[in-house]
Amino acid sequence: MLGKNRIRKSITILTAVAVWCVYSTVIFAASKDITGEITVTGQVSVNGQPAVSNSTVLSGSTIETTGQNSSAVVSLGKLGRVELSGDSNITLRFSEGSITGVLSAGKVRVSNASGVAATITTKDATAIADAGQAN
Repeated sequence: MLGKNRIRKSITILTAVAVWCVYSTVIFAASKDITGEITVTGQVSVNGQPAVSNSTVLSGSTIETTGQNSSAVVSLGKLGRVELSGDSNITLRFSEGSITGVLSAGKVRVSNASGVAATITTKDATAIADAGQAN
């Protein structure tokens, strides 16, 4: 009788340890989603929806400013920031070490931190910033 209790307790403990190991591995393996915070002036939309200041912007979002007096600034924390002037449209992607954008219209200014690659593509050219230094 005493031996059966020890076996049951041992199996229970080993099962609990196995479950803990699986869940901790999943948590550590999960990718960190990097988000940005947008500050808007005038008429700005994100993915076709009107944007308000201090809202979250996800990687892959399309940001559009309508009108000359409109602008948007996307703060990406340690990565840097992206400033969009009036009458501009950009699809913005960012990850832990890069900022990329496809500029369809208008003007954009990217300020990236040292070690962060920045690439902006237009219909005519591609601008690549030096990742070795802050730009």
